[in-house]
Amino acid sequence: MRKKVSTLQDYQECKQQNLLNYLSILEEKEQEKLMEKLESINIRNLIDVYNHYQEKSNQNRELKPIQNVLRVESTPKETLQQYQKLGERLISEGKVCVAMMAGGQGTRLGFNKAKGMYDIGLPSHKTLFQIFCERILSLQNMIQQKIGQCLPIQFFVMTSDVNHEETTQFFIDNNYFNLQSDQITFFQQDSLPILSINGEIMLSDSTSILEGPDGNGGIFSSLYNQGYLDYMKCLGIKYIHICPVDNALCKLCDPIWIGYQEENNLTICSKFVKKAYAEEKVGIHALINDKPCVIEYSEMTQEDLHKKNSQGQLLYDAGGIAQTICTVEFAHKIIEDPQTSSLLAANYHVAQKKYDYYDLNQRQIIKSQQNNAFKFELFYFDCFPLCTKEEFGLIEVKREDEFAPVKNAPGEKSDTPETAKKLYLDRDLKWIKNYGFQFIQQVEISAKITYFGEGLENILPKYQGNKQNPLIITNDRLSAQKTPQLVKQPQPKQQPLQQPQQQQPQQQQLKKQPQKQQQKGGVQNQQIYPQVVYNSLINSAHPSILQPNYYPYQSTPQNSKNILVQENPIHQTQIFNPRLSMQHQTTSQQQLKQIKTSAFPTPTISTVTTPKLITPQTRYQPIMYSQNLPNCKQSIIQPVQINQSLSPQRVTSYFQSRAVTVQRPTMFTQQRPLILSAQIYIPITQTIKK
Repeated sequence: MRKKVSTLQDYQECKQQNLLNYLSILEEKEQEKLMEKLESINIRNLIDVYNHYQEKSNQNRELKPIQNVLRVESTPKETLQQYQKLGERLISEGKVCVAMMAGGQGTRLGFNKAKGMYDIGLPSHKTLFQIFCERILSLQNMIQQKIGQCLPIQFFVMTSDVNHEETTQFFIDNNYFNLQSDQITFFQQDSLPILSINGEIMLSDSTSILEGPDGNGGIFSSLYNQGYLDYMKCLGIKYIHICPVDNALCKLCDPIWIGYQEENNLTICSKFVKKAYAEEKVGIHALINDKPCVIEYSEMTQEDLHKKNSQGQLLYDAGGIAQTICTVEFAHKIIEDPQTSSLLAANYHVAQKKYDYYDLNQRQIIKSQQNNAFKFELFYFDCFPLCTKEEFGLIEVKREDEFAPVKNAPGEKSDTPETAKKLYLDRDLKWIKNYGFQFIQQVEISAKITYFGEGLENILPKYQGNKQNPLIITNDRLSAQKTPQLVKQPQPKQQPLQQPQQQQPQQQQLKKQPQKQQQKGGVQNQQIYPQVVYNSLINSAHPSILQPNYYPYQSTPQNSKNILVQENPIHQTQIFNPRLSMQHQTTSQQQLKQIKTSAFPTPTISTVTTPKLITPQTRYQPIMYSQNLPNCKQSIIQPVQINQSLSPQRVTSYFQSRAVTVQRPTMFTQQRPLILSAQIYIPITQTIKK
């Protein structure tokens, strides 16, 4: 549900009286359908964009290179290690999320589905979505091993009206590619109304607005309008990694990148690769009139394209790869702050196009023979000029390591699935050579076992001599066990108090046989009920050891008795994690008793019937499954009356329902200032009926 951001007065002041007159003669159901859409359109901002286009004039432009640049290849290793440690700490605390622009279709690739579902031809035949999810999972595991804790990295996927349902269903059918369902959020890209030459909203039929995609820069308004920027603030997220879905080598949440941005207190930081040659057709990061921006190669003069610095290198060599990290506060400000949003409106790209439209007077669809409308688009880098040059930075990475775009159809010259596949496998081959190994056949390294080439020293020797071609290096054989379902635990049969001594040796043999099979088969043959593991650990551990929100994974899908952990909460998946090996589970259980009280300072949330002020770092508290819990006087659980789960999906739905109201939800510490039109909000429906 979108926020209601416009009123009748807004449409009157924006000279949309013809549309309002047409509304007054519609039937009630048709009125409600059209008015619901009109109330969600920010008509003032749209007309502001239109006015900026009408008044736009060519001004003198001064081009300069950006000063805050980190070149990874020439930076000392000690500095990079400091950045990486800082970035890993921020990721482990849940202060970084990913927002992926995945609203496009693969039509240029000859693929009539969402581009993220495309298979670029790797030996494993993994789709782009699967590669990204496994990369997030391997990053979480790497940080978990280094630091000892890592909150799930929130993954926001921006879809469109065309591919939203098939994208969400694709993730469901594939079990979210081993990520938690509540760390992935899907939201639809907003669209902008098409305006006539005279600046009036056009209709596609009698009750529908004529709209068009607002470009990938609409990711900010989509996150804001659907309540997800508020959701990020609630989770304590500070940085958003914005990236496209068509880069197979995208290094999601690069710790070095995040640490560099945090250390230098940057608002926006983008990655780039050095231009291969002067006239390469890529956008260039530069300063225009002391404001950071991305300028298209076609907009640069030949003198600027070939200009060189004192070292004889191209002065403007920062080729963009559509990888940007910005703060949540900045994303919130450019949409909510009137002055900043007005500056952003001036950066929209306007194109005159020909559209068929519904004529309000003739009451029929008119097929236009010439350009009759304006289409507005915004790209993600159009927000760069709203950031000061002191708070904007760049980081240079190697093209062969992090840039494999999939844009053109198979068989084209560049940026095809074939070139992306080659870059992906060449990078894996380089990792193998760095460890001193060599394989004759084609080799693919699964993204599940390494984030960026680390941790392969114990895996590669196991594949030496393997003649499989192509060879896929993965841990599927050790992690084939499915996620255990939370089913009812069968009650054990009562055993007699005394058993014959002759049967004891036989029973001991029966007990030893399954253990041998388990050792041979690895994790696959293990049959462990999470409730039993949880029960045994709680009974053996002292209550003072258990800390609130220890590695808070998702809440259980079933919670019939509404039991909420309040005093010393610990979730069963914190102990039994199917993604980790059995050996790691055993060691984690032993280390649990050695946890210090200050290891996890995140406070808990108590569920109450009325909204409560919380800190941005506050996390949702997992809901416990009521079965097989200890029943004693000093129980760590307490039944409470709650209306809904505190999982992120439910929190998101809460934001969506509260977003309809004018005021900001009272559960936030910072209140959104009310504008005058919002204080005297009058629904369009009531006004027209009067």
